[in-house]
Amino acid sequence: MKIKHELKNRGVSSDLIDSLIDFNSQDWLEIAFREYQKKFGHRPSMDTKERAKRIRFLQSRGFTSDIIQQTLDTYSSH
Repeated sequence: MKIKHELKNRGVSSDLIDSLIDFNSQDWLEIAFREYQKKFGHRPSMDTKERAKRIRFLQSRGFTSDIIQQTLDTYSSH
């Protein structure tokens, strides 16, 4: 999302950005997993406050809500 925002600020159209960058690709999911693991390890089960903290962390890295949800679902089941 940060990349998309920066490109828009530089005058690139949203249609062009969306056609060239698949923000829901497996690559982005793997990057989200890597960032999540680096920060939180494999610690499962989290209360509401901890979950919100982890969501904010991934949002600050610019991941989409779909990728964030998939990441949390993957690591909350371990």
